[in-house]
Amino acid sequence: MPLGTGVHLPGFSATVTAAPDGLWTLRLTGLADPQAAGPLAPYLELLDRRLLETSRAVVMVDLRALLLLSAPCFKLLANWLTSVRERSAKPPYEVHFLSNAAHRWQSARLETLRELAPAVVRVDPGPGGNDGGTGA
Repeated sequence: MPLGTGVHLPGFSATVTAAPDGLWTLRLTGLADPQAAGPLAPYLELLDRRLLETSRAVVMVDLRALLLLSAPCFKLLANWLTSVRERSAKPPYEVHFLSNAAHRWQSARLETLRELAPAVVRVDPGPGGNDGGTGA
């Protein structure tokens, strides 16, 4: 599966785009229900491999249009971040989450991910409030 094709299911998508400055962004939109976990797992593995191959320092994960993150999909994100954290004393790249303050569930879930991998995860609060993140 090429990274550029993304994951497209009824009501959910996961896509990676590269900005002209080289920053990669993983956008999760819609409802990441349990059925999304199957196709999302290999896509996250592919993203991880590409990030390592290209020596990217940061990947943005844009959750601003994500309405639901099921437990199976949350576990995939947690496993991905744990894998990055455990690779070496200095993680090979950072993962910056862009959240949406209007979706209150994101604050608690992202705080859990930050606690799981504090050297890897940064949370940037979205518009409309502060979700406890460290970024702007």
